[in-house]
Amino acid sequence: MKALRIIFLIFLLETLLTGCCPLDNPDSVPYRVVTQVDVVYENGAMQLHRQYFQEENIRPILDYLRFVDPYGTPRENPEQLNDRKYEITLTYSDGSQFRYQQRADRFLRIGDGPWKCIDPRRALYLSGIVGMIPGEIPAQE
Repeated sequence: MKALRIIFLIFLLETLLTGCCPLDNPDSVPYRVVTQVDVVYENGAMQLHRQYFQEENIRPILDYLRFVDPYGTPRENPEQLNDRKYEITLTYSDGSQFRYQQRADRFLRIGDGPWKCIDPRRALYLSGIVGMIPGEIPAQE
């Protein structure tokens, strides 16, 4: 019985490790992490630009983007609204970037995709994050 458990554990380990990308595989995509988040906020004449580099400051923004849950297609064109605007740019460890846009606390655009509706109560969480976490000065190399 003990031998069966050992064989099962070895089989399980091999199965799990097979899903990992070996470093010498040229076709594998390297693991990347978000190393910088830029948030630009506009509301009329007011404009604010914040940069975050520390993981403890980046994490709340990433959590927000993960749980904001966009849905449906808006009836109005968010591009034409002169209300609160956020642009969030994620910079990854490989230098690539990805952008999110939020308008009027009701609409979200992910990358170059279509505008989607979002729950205004969840959208207000972003302004709380930006208001509570001051921007950072980039580390000098």
